[in-house]
Amino acid sequence: MMQLAVPAKAETVAVNEAVRLLAKARAADLKCEIFNADERDELASYVARAEVAAVERGTVTAAQTALKQGGAEGEAALCGGALAKESRTTLAAARDAIAAADASEDEHAAKEAAPLPLEPKIETAQKPKREDDPLNQEGLMSRYAAAAEAYYIERRCTYLSRREVGEFYAAIVSNHRAAVKRFGVPAVKAAMAKAESRAARQRCNSAAETRIASAYRTLR
Repeated sequence: MMQLAVPAKAETVAVNEAVRLLAKARAADLKCEIFNADERDELASYVARAEVAAVERGTVTAAQTALKQGGAEGEAALCGGALAKESRTTLAAARDAIAAADASEDEHAAKEAAPLPLEPKIETAQKPKREDDPLNQEGLMSRYAAAAEAYYIERRCTYLSRREVGEFYAAIVSNHRAAVKRFGVPAVKAAMAKAESRAARQRCNSAAETRIASAYRTLR
């Protein structure tokens, strides 16, 4: 989301409203077949990103309430031109908001980035790897990205039960917060983008179902 000079509570309400509208559009599409396959995948990725953003600014309960409310509204809506127009407007607005947020984060990261001073190389004896060593960090980031990818696939393919999705979602949010704290927003954002891209290429089949189940069992 764009950084606006508004109270934190207002930001939270706005993000939860975005979750509701996106969930409504997704449910409407499942019922009325409004979008093509690419648009459907795009919408699913926006729903997942909005969920994470909502939890970062509020609570899991509030985000899931908005998700359920939007889903119920989409399921109850009548198929037709008005619903299709509303759903496409929601998708277009989400696309613009995501693009603006990504551009803003890129600009902010570029301004904050500064070259590190060169230090003389000192030969030292090898020490056991610590959790904050680069090689270990690569492994931690890879595990986070793999879990995020599995979650994006699940949001598109829907193999888990509602309860399992809630547990999986809470675990992903917890991992997301930890990853941001450890690696910073730019690194996590890049990992999420790659996870989304890979997830979009994954078909909904038995291999995807097995992968999702494995990630869910590992994180819960």
